[in-house]
Amino acid sequence: MAAAVRIAWVLYAAKEPQKLGDPFSYLSHAADIADGKGYRIPFSDTATAYYPVGYPAILGAAYWVGRGIASSATTFATAVWLNVAAGVATVALVNILGTRLADRRVGLIAAGLVAVWPNLVFYTATAYLETVFTLLVIAALTAILGRPWPRSGIPLARLITFALLLAAATMVRPIALGLIPVMFLGWLRARMGWRRALTQVGVVVVVVVVVALPWSVRSTAAMNGLVILSTNNGDNLCIGHQPESTGRYHDLFEFCWPPYEGEPIETREVRRDRGNASRAFRYAVSHPVREAELLVSKTYHLLRQDHEGLLAVEEYGGQVFIPDGRHRLLRVGADVFWFVVGALTVLGLPAALRQGDIRRRILMAATLALLVLPLVFFGGARFHVPAAPLLAIVASLPLAALMGRAPVLGQAQSRPVSTATRRGRDRGAG
Repeated sequence: MAAAVRIAWVLYAAKEPQKLGDPFSYLSHAADIADGKGYRIPFSDTATAYYPVGYPAILGAAYWVGRGIASSATTFATAVWLNVAAGVATVALVNILGTRLADRRVGLIAAGLVAVWPNLVFYTATAYLETVFTLLVIAALTAILGRPWPRSGIPLARLITFALLLAAATMVRPIALGLIPVMFLGWLRARMGWRRALTQVGVVVVVVVVVALPWSVRSTAAMNGLVILSTNNGDNLCIGHQPESTGRYHDLFEFCWPPYEGEPIETREVRRDRGNASRAFRYAVSHPVREAELLVSKTYHLLRQDHEGLLAVEEYGGQVFIPDGRHRLLRVGADVFWFVVGALTVLGLPAALRQGDIRRRILMAATLALLVLPLVFFGGARFHVPAAPLLAIVASLPLAALMGRAPVLGQAQSRPVSTATRRGRDRGAG
């Protein structure tokens, strides 16, 4: 089902980007990486570290392989078919994670929700990073939460698998690092002890650093200033913390870029990154009431709708091709699906948070982290996409109850009694 709806949508809606923007930049970077030209500003030979390198690198590697198989391959075609594969894989992992945290019924219902989730399908036909990032996050959580945690600690191989997947997710979108403190608190709550919990976090941090360090060294040398993962954090902070902020994205040219237009191109990214981050911090500290108001607005824009992928397909009005009536139907349908799943998630929270296996509560903490961390910058429906598969698992609990076999999280499921045992009991009773 997941493959069918995504393939059908790609065949209908996938259009090569015509505007400058994130997808255009991702595709340009991926082509340069596949050609061995490095990571540079489009239409120039100047090195860049503006976007995190993870998604362009993954896409560039896929494109390099794809054009070796078919000479007609393009970066955009590679992006959308990579999304199809990533979307189907996400559905499979949701099935596994839901089954292991609850039972097979919950796993299947959650997988079914993710398979037909409209906004997740919409993003398949774009060159945005959401689909690949969501897969990496769900894969990391499945690796660490998919089996019970022994009191003696997480096996090293499993811990390293989680850390590698988390590192890959971090290279795509650094907010994935928020899962590290979530896991640390979970290990403490699981009564593994401070020493073991710190050791496990240390392993994860070391693996992430080992993966990220070569890129940081390259970028620091190429950009003439310290770069950890990317140089766009200052711009993102500037969007969300300045007098013109509204809680949502707005044009960087209006406020965040003009002070740095005169900077030499070799140092502009790093200086603008530091300068905008500093300006945003000073504004936040000196305007606490305004910051509280902005936080409410950011949360509203984060959650208010779930048809962002539909807007992205048409490049936010830059390439309109879906008839108005069909567009309205898809938009309303996506939002109704989002709010229904949201209501079911609220109904499923008591069961998900009930005392029992700590992994279920860690799942909720990870979901909250994925939703909250983007609000450090600004709000947008795009940012809640990675949390959608996790919400589907919780939303499946009341649906399973309606089907008559709801697992009660936190309580052991009764084991089936064999026919022979039942007959033996009957004979004994007789």
